[in-house]
Amino acid sequence: MRLSIALLLAGITLLPFQQWPVASALGFPVLPSDVLFVVAMAFRAVALATSDVGVRITGFHGWLAAYLLAALLAALVPSVLASHSYAAGIGKWVGVVYLASLAMLACDLASRTGIALRVTAAWVAAAIIASTLSIVTVVGYYANRDMEWLQPLLNYYGSLPPGDYPRVRAGFNYASMFANFLLVGICLSLGLHASRGLGMRVFCGALVLMAMGALAALTPGLGGIPLALGLAAWWHWRGQAPARARAALAAGLLPAAGMLVIASRSLLSPLDTPSQRWMIWVDAFETAAHPRIPQPVDIYQPERRN
Repeated sequence: MRLSIALLLAGITLLPFQQWPVASALGFPVLPSDVLFVVAMAFRAVALATSDVGVRITGFHGWLAAYLLAALLAALVPSVLASHSYAAGIGKWVGVVYLASLAMLACDLASRTGIALRVTAAWVAAAIIASTLSIVTVVGYYANRDMEWLQPLLNYYGSLPPGDYPRVRAGFNYASMFANFLLVGICLSLGLHASRGLGMRVFCGALVLMAMGALAALTPGLGGIPLALGLAAWWHWRGQAPARARAALAAGLLPAAGMLVIASRSLLSPLDTPSQRWMIWVDAFETAAHPRIPQPVDIYQPERRN
């Protein structure tokens, strides 16, 4: 079990390194984290098979089974009705099964060993690594933007006007994923600090670093950061200082609402070269217009990138 835990924590820490796959399977890149996660699953499966302790079945497993069934139908039905290749649909479903198995592994280990705090700390560490990559990328861009090592860390502009500034993804597939990862890291660091698992100085330093790193993503998802901080401050002060709590909540809601407006404007008024978000919504409306022949929406369309 200790080896499975160590592999799980190492895999979480390596999550930002998505631009450097080690192999490919079923048309999908295999990341360093994937290798560690699969090995952790294998060790855990062997441990369960050779011991008297079985898997603890909870309501979570029922919801997970229902999700897998829905994912299987979503993978097969479009292929049947539209005469698409089964391989692509099944390949995506296998990926969903892998992610569901990973969720089961994390849930099983956390429920048996109480490693929830260690998993949270590993995610925060990965967020700090990604934030550091983001800051280094911005500095490197203005020092010499033609350096080859910068390219996997930079994102295309999407619905943003091209200019003399970088948009950073810091090793993730795209900038929005990077920003969302850091948002989760900020929320988890708030939880760690509240549970006394993170000292004030380390907490403040990590928070500033993650916020600085996330700013370079230039995505409307950044509105989640002030919203999370505002909610946390409101929760902390709601009993002892209600006025301060309401002010903190308002301070978090306003920039979040502003980012929502920005995202809506980029959706309703696309540029001459439509953004990926716009193309996804176009595909979604086309699917709704032809309900008898559903078309899978694929967000990875390099030919539509700016």
